[in-house]
Amino acid sequence: MKFCSLAGILWISNLAWGAPIVDRVVAVVNKEPITLWNLERSKLFTELQRELSGYSEMEAVSSDPQILLESLIEEILLNQQAQTEKIEIRSEEIEQAMNQLLEQKEWKREDLQKLLDSKGFSEEEYRHSVEKQIARYRLVSSHVRAEVQVDETDLQEYYRIHKKEFSKGEKWHLQQILLKDEKEGWPQAQSIHREISQGKDFAELAQQYSIGPGREAGGDLGWVRGEDLLPELREKVEGLRPGEISKPFRTSAGIHIVRLIQRVPDEPIPFPEVKRKIQEQLFQEKSQQAMERYIDSLKATATIERR
Repeated sequence: MKFCSLAGILWISNLAWGAPIVDRVVAVVNKEPITLWNLERSKLFTELQRELSGYSEMEAVSSDPQILLESLIEEILLNQQAQTEKIEIRSEEIEQAMNQLLEQKEWKREDLQKLLDSKGFSEEEYRHSVEKQIARYRLVSSHVRAEVQVDETDLQEYYRIHKKEFSKGEKWHLQQILLKDEKEGWPQAQSIHREISQGKDFAELAQQYSIGPGREAGGDLGWVRGEDLLPELREKVEGLRPGEISKPFRTSAGIHIVRLIQRVPDEPIPFPEVKRKIQEQLFQEKSQQAMERYIDSLKATATIERR
């Protein structure tokens, strides 16, 4: 759903094709017109909201006019319903929301104004949009969130189906010899590997040559999980059997020789430890589904003309 402020001008830059065109009405929602300029402002304001919320550039706003139009129609329907139900937002609530944003961003009011200026929005427009956002949220909460229920059976079933997602990951007990990746590093690593193959104690060689963690303990890294290791190191360890020693290999940290002492298979995180997370996930999913049904009900009783 898009959150934006609405107004009108005569000429705009066409958001889909990039050429200047005369503004025109592209849809009417319960006698309220939507113009091409409204779509452009909707897109710009959504970009502003994403930037304020910390969304990555990868999560770009769609430039598809049809997607923008449908989003704006839904937003207008919610705005109209909020007005019908006489949901009023006090100026103090708007100010509080803006202050919370500034606090989260560690900004001053001037920083926000600078961003608004760069996007072509006034503070008055932004305050108006915040007012509409709060009203929509209050409307949706009263109609949707109250009816969303997540019981113990739902939680248990979700855990059963998605158990692989809630795992601690396989554990490995490792020893390592780490050398500097310098001119003599690779020949030295090959020589050390030959000594190990001939029966020389790995721990003694680690204490003698390694520059890595655990050197004093014979290169013992203790128990680790794949997520704790460099990708190249994790890949090598995954291919080892307990007691097996890798050939020398390079990573950004240097030249490694690794011994897998023991591995413990992956095990699921106990249900009580992930219950809260599952509850939040299910609540979000059910809330989204309920909101879509609610918007569909608004559309079913509305007069919408797309041109």
